[in-house]
Amino acid sequence: PVIMPKDIRGEINRARIQICFICPGLEPGKDAVGDYTVEIARRLLAMGWSVCIVALTDRYVDERTEGERAGCQTLRLPEKSSSVLRWQQLADCVQETKPNWVSIQWVSYGFHPKGLPFGFGSALKRVTGSCLIHIMFHEIWVGAHPQASVKERALGMVQRRLHRKLLKQLKPSLVHTHAAPYRLCLSELGAPAKILPLASNISGDTAPADSAFVDLLNAHGLEDTAETKVFIILGNVPPEWTADALFKQLGLYGVSKNLAPLVFFCGKGGSLESRREEFSQIATATGIRCLFAGFQSEAVIAACFQRADFGVATVPFALWEKSSAVAAMRTFGLPVIFTRFDGAWPQACLPAWLPEFLRCDATSEFVDALDVQRKTAKRDLWEETAAQFRKDCRLA
Repeated sequence: PVIMPKDIRGEINRARIQICFICPGLEPGKDAVGDYTVEIARRLLAMGWSVCIVALTDRYVDERTEGERAGCQTLRLPEKSSSVLRWQQLADCVQETKPNWVSIQWVSYGFHPKGLPFGFGSALKRVTGSCLIHIMFHEIWVGAHPQASVKERALGMVQRRLHRKLLKQLKPSLVHTHAAPYRLCLSELGAPAKILPLASNISGDTAPADSAFVDLLNAHGLEDTAETKVFIILGNVPPEWTADALFKQLGLYGVSKNLAPLVFFCGKGGSLESRREEFSQIATATGIRCLFAGFQSEAVIAACFQRADFGVATVPFALWEKSSAVAAMRTFGLPVIFTRFDGAWPQACLPAWLPEFLRCDATSEFVDALDVQRKTAKRDLWEETAAQFRKDCRLA
């Protein structure tokens, strides 16, 4: 880490902090890291910081585009333009705004189509000069998990060296990541990363669309009754996730408690015809219902979460901290069911098991837990994340 004289640190801490965020893209709803950057920037702006955001490799613009999102000044540089031009335009922005901090929202595949942005660290160092550097590792190298394939491990070795060089060149004053396993991997490169909790892109203060959930059910020939228990699955459903164990247990839960479980797929989940057919067949065999709602507006999704009783995570438990779907469930106070414990991660790097989590297994304890566990009040995870970010920056 960069060691700064105490008098300079004091000046920065007393002054109005100016931060320049650098992320790959800023197309609303089509770049998760960009949406994340805008949201945390908006919260810091409300806390009195001065903020600008630069999208360095934006795939959705054809020319340099200046604008504003959520009150923050934005600069979008097209991926197809030359790297020399993009770095020069970023340098001009840094010279103009004179930030105390430059924050890199790191996702290697966002900055390079093959996940190999060689020269990134040296180019950025020339641009940022004496600015304090923060890196948020949304992702690290592939092949870090114990069950990675030979191909993933080979690519991961190259990416790992790239990450090591990035850290050596930039000497960041502060490093964040979302997930405990990533924190362990980064520590092995000599980067003492801190955990910055991931908040949800579906905000708890989003005004839900009136009757949206009931309308969706009715459109699919279903009804919402007092006996209906809604289990929501948001976003991607990876090939590794299977429905058998969960649906079987939900079937037992419905019979034993005289309830009607409904598994509600919202967003990308179940979008493939083959998977919808697979899940529907299992649901029929286990006596539960499924609804595949597809992509919906934020207000409609908020209405569905407000009605839901439980959330179902499709990521491995070891990586729940980097799941925006789990963050959304926690935002709306939903108990979260985990069905995947694959990966064989060492116990030392597993994240915390929270009181609102449930483990789906073939025991009666899970069915009983469903009957006991209840929703809690909504919470604003973004406020918690922004407050932690501000605190860590001031302590760096």
